[in-house]
Amino acid sequence: MIERFDATIPYFYSAEDRERGYIFGYDRQGHPCQYPLLSISIAVVPVVPSQYQQPYEIAQRAAMVKRQSKTVTGSCLLVDQVERG
Repeated sequence: MIERFDATIPYFYSAEDRERGYIFGYDRQGHPCQYPLLSISIAVVPVVPSQYQQPYEIAQRAAMVKRQSKTVTGSCLLVDQVERG
């Protein structure tokens, strides 16, 4: 999925933006800034029986793994390491 995304997404940009590797835009305060071309981050949380008591615990763990995946430049797949208690 990542390979297909990374192969396709550049064609949503102009040749100039692709060569530059970013687009120009404005932040929420209206200041000009540069934004990188789109990437995809996939976070996976394996669920071991009895590891989680409530669904929100899985959601919290997934949010943490997603935050970690967003620190990687470019597209990535991050699979959470199962904690054994």
